[in-house]
Amino acid sequence: MLASTAKLLVSLFLLLLAVSLSNQGWTKSPTRLNLEKLVQRVDLIVIARIVKVEHEGEIIRNTLAVEKVLKGKWPLKNPLVLMTPIPRRPGSKSWVTGSLGKPDSRKVVFLIKDPDGKVEVFNSYHSVWDFEAATRSQGGEDHKLDQLQKEIKRQGQKRVKP
Repeated sequence: MLASTAKLLVSLFLLLLAVSLSNQGWTKSPTRLNLEKLVQRVDLIVIARIVKVEHEGEIIRNTLAVEKVLKGKWPLKNPLVLMTPIPRRPGSKSWVTGSLGKPDSRKVVFLIKDPDGKVEVFNSYHSVWDFEAATRSQGGEDHKLDQLQKEIKRQGQKRVKP
């Protein structure tokens, strides 16, 4: 009897621990972040124009021409090619799905680099902004380009890992 009660208590503790950690973001990708945390967690922030959007099976290939680097380093002459899963793909844990926009649209894109230097869109609800909205007041407090530039200047260029 005592052994089964102990097992039950351990099981309940582990269940509560798992629920607690998942609610704090320890077991899932970040979703909504304030501007400070968003800037901290990325390696590269660029203003770019979408040049081409191509469907390649389950993946969409987004080719962007970088116009300005706000944080990090990227050669302006090199196109930025970002692969995103098709929308509503079962089991996808990505907030960023489908094309990043229509060709010729301008975006502010938040990116991370893996140890090999490969760049991908940061998996967050706020990782791709419409450039035009970010320069107008309707972008919201955390979606204004001038606020973003001030935050980058305040923090510097280094990425802070969560």
